[in-house]
Amino acid sequence: MSHPPKLWLTGEIGHADFALATKWLHEKARCEIIPAGSPAAAGSDFPVAIVFFQARPGSVLQSDVERLHRLAPLARLVILAGPWCEGELRWNRLPHGTTQILWHQWRWRLPRELGLFPQGSPIAAILPRTMSRVDCLLATIPSGASSSAPRGAAVIATDRRESFESLADLCRLAGLRAVWQQGQSPTSDDRPAVVIAQGWQALADLSRDDQSTLLGKPAVAPGDNAPRPPVILLLDWPRPDDLARAGQLGIRHVLSLPLLVTDWLTAVEELLPQQAASGAANSAA
Repeated sequence: MSHPPKLWLTGEIGHADFALATKWLHEKARCEIIPAGSPAAAGSDFPVAIVFFQARPGSVLQSDVERLHRLAPLARLVILAGPWCEGELRWNRLPHGTTQILWHQWRWRLPRELGLFPQGSPIAAILPRTMSRVDCLLATIPSGASSSAPRGAAVIATDRRESFESLADLCRLAGLRAVWQQGQSPTSDDRPAVVIAQGWQALADLSRDDQSTLLGKPAVAPGDNAPRPPVILLLDWPRPDDLARAGQLGIRHVLSLPLLVTDWLTAVEELLPQQAASGAANSAA
């Protein structure tokens, strides 16, 4: 069995915005904390990546990045940025040579960036430091979905046809058959594998009494205790309150728009792992 990868963590690690991400990293990798301004411990083995935690704008300087980069020149440089740093990402004001991941994107992007997927996954590989952002996206798109391994129906709740059509394309890429809630209602024999809601209002519409069978309540027939299908919520500008509200409703998958195809496919693989594994056998370039 291969050893988990080595990571260096530095910056505002203890900030509440990163609590879940930090816990996950410690579970998946061998993490060494590097205090700001301090050298790595003597005899420390080189990391495959250095993760900088940035809760406040300007707290990670180019000099911080360069100092650790000189000690581990082959390591990937990743900045996990909090809600207050989103403006820096939009204006590309973060240190050069780093990959920036927002606080609400870590669940999809950290595993892909660090290769922390189960062995056998088409994206379970640590990316070379010299790969560009475009190269990384092309290399990490899990193209395992195919028509020979269908995953079932995906109910899409949106009031915009163009949004449905673009999401339907993503569903087909993931081996899902798209059903537009606006245009047609699934039958009791067509219980969805996943529900995709674009915005809180779309989710509220699905929860109305006349549509409640989509979310597994009430049962379609007496004695039918089929589980509630998982929900992917799409939001234009997710905020901490949105994620807290989603967590209270049992929704773990909140993706930001515009939607990155790799985020979408990674979320589907997490939701439907058995089907994802069977589809991965037919991966294509």
